[in-house]
Amino acid sequence: MASPIFSDHEEPCFTDPLEYVDEDYSDVLTHLAALRDEASKDGDVVFALPNNVKVWAHSPLFYIAAGERPPEEFGDPRRLDLGTDIMETAKNNLGVELTVLHIPEENRPSFEEAMGHTYTRKSLRGLWEAMGYDSVDPTGKGPDAGVPLDSTLPASMLPDFEIHLKAPGNRPSFCAVKVHKFLLARRIPYYETFFNSKFGDASGNTSTVYTEDFTPFSLWIAAGYVYRQELKELLNPCPGFRNYITLHLNNPHKAQSCNSCVTDRTLPDIEIADKFVDITRAARYLQCVTLENSALYLLSELGHRFECTGRGCSIFVPHILDVVAKSDISGQRILDNGISLLALLSNITPLWKRPLLNCSPSVLELLIAKVASNSQKEGEERRAIRLFETISDLRRHTLASKNAKDWDTKLLVPLMEHTVEFIAKAFDSLEVTTGLIRVFHPYNLSKPVGGELLSMVMSNKTLREETCRQIFIGIMELAQKRGTVPEVEQAKRDCIAWFKRKWVTLTFSPAIRTPVKPTKAKSSPQEYAIFKDREPDDQEDSTEPPRTPTSTHWRGPPLASPESGTKKKLSIDTSDDGNFFSAWSEEDLAKLTSVIPASIADLVAKSPQSPAVDDRYKPVRTPRGNSSPRRGGVSRGRGGHSRGSASVSRIILNRIDARPNREQH
Repeated sequence: MASPIFSDHEEPCFTDPLEYVDEDYSDVLTHLAALRDEASKDGDVVFALPNNVKVWAHSPLFYIAAGERPPEEFGDPRRLDLGTDIMETAKNNLGVELTVLHIPEENRPSFEEAMGHTYTRKSLRGLWEAMGYDSVDPTGKGPDAGVPLDSTLPASMLPDFEIHLKAPGNRPSFCAVKVHKFLLARRIPYYETFFNSKFGDASGNTSTVYTEDFTPFSLWIAAGYVYRQELKELLNPCPGFRNYITLHLNNPHKAQSCNSCVTDRTLPDIEIADKFVDITRAARYLQCVTLENSALYLLSELGHRFECTGRGCSIFVPHILDVVAKSDISGQRILDNGISLLALLSNITPLWKRPLLNCSPSVLELLIAKVASNSQKEGEERRAIRLFETISDLRRHTLASKNAKDWDTKLLVPLMEHTVEFIAKAFDSLEVTTGLIRVFHPYNLSKPVGGELLSMVMSNKTLREETCRQIFIGIMELAQKRGTVPEVEQAKRDCIAWFKRKWVTLTFSPAIRTPVKPTKAKSSPQEYAIFKDREPDDQEDSTEPPRTPTSTHWRGPPLASPESGTKKKLSIDTSDDGNFFSAWSEEDLAKLTSVIPASIADLVAKSPQSPAVDDRYKPVRTPRGNSSPRRGGVSRGRGGHSRGSASVSRIILNRIDARPNREQH
């Protein structure tokens, strides 16, 4: 039953300024209030006031609250007021018989003051310190780590429950901690269930946990959590940890304070991040949600809440992400926040240091994917170019280090390839052209980076069937503005050479049709100034029907043949899908045929075996003017002219000018 000396308006006085009640301490205060109200259940000392009202308590907490005075100093087991030596006894709910201590009237004020502080956080902390654990090295490096020092508690008040740590199998225990059983049942949900179960060892005074879920350090922390709510208090002995967090949070120049910790060599041990993961795993086993959340919160604090770009965070953040990713704890939010910090374009230079290479492949894959998603959005191709510049600059700085190969294979080259692939697919966009014009500006120091970008775009891995149209159009546009730049000239030559080798093969390929967007990307005033003097290559009749992206036939305006200065009307009479070049616009085809030995009719033909047919002039003209059957020409066999497949496209040219142009393609 509740003690009568605590009425509704007479709660215990919290004289310690640290006893500020907020949500962080509500858990332990609730447990202490329950212990006080239900002290008759497992209390080991009972007092009788002069009016014979009995007050139950737990002697270890009362001992600390009374200034390390034993309960016997406040009362006597004999009823001296009745002139008798008979001792009164009482039983708690566990059936333990206890001697009642009678409080004389003169001791009542001091007794009530001690009882007012018995079930407080101050007494709970004092009990932990009196046990000797407060001086133990929690890092596990000292010779007495995990072993309590000399206790100041009387023998009858020492911890009465022991938790052993064992490795799986029939191996002996190699570590143990002792706690008070009455506190363990209240503070640790796992043991509350354990003591109330019907297991054979539930009534004993020992328990065993295993190294699959615990380490000596996390077991020590779990024991300390029984007595001290705030995890940060238990980590005070860890060198530099509290200062590293406090200085950062209280300093407006957070990156500078983070840098000073590295310069002054006051950075805490990096292994403390691993210990927070161990605490989280142990807390989850013990079902201590508050302890688990505290460990995850402090792990985030160790990374300065993933808002700092100082040198300390360049060391800690990658390690935090790595240990969380390798563990089975619920740290997805930490992973998301840490990856987001590292993936910002502005944070690559300050945070991408050597510790990042120590991360597991899974973390680096997440980082590459996040960087790519940040910089590879439609309409933001210039951001991708800036990313390539930043990565390329970082790569030049790492070439001289002994980890250059790791930088390339693990992070930089894969990210550059991702970025180049994205840029290549939008190489004909205004964003890419404008970005490259800036890169190749005469006064821009990033021109070598631009050359490297163009070199990767023109590589066989990037320049292929899916991207060749965009790359060709983009490089031709760039050459108009920066054609005197050697890197641009070389890229243009490489692109043209590729089409000279591949155009015949591409006529066998099906069309790759890109859906036409109804809206255009917005251009800035600077972009407008760059392109305002450009005239369209060909003026189209606005009344001509457009070529829809889903069409399988050529529906555009009359095609201009590059063979002569005259125009020939061209149409495709086919029941099959068009070939690769049929999806190109007239303007793009005209640009291509101006630099390779082929006509538009040759390009849009289904295959070299069925070339463009000029009905007036025989034999059929073939690509490269070759009449060899093996190379797509005319075979004069027994059946007459053979043109390969019977279902291929047939292109009819209606001649306007009577004079053909026999110019070599």
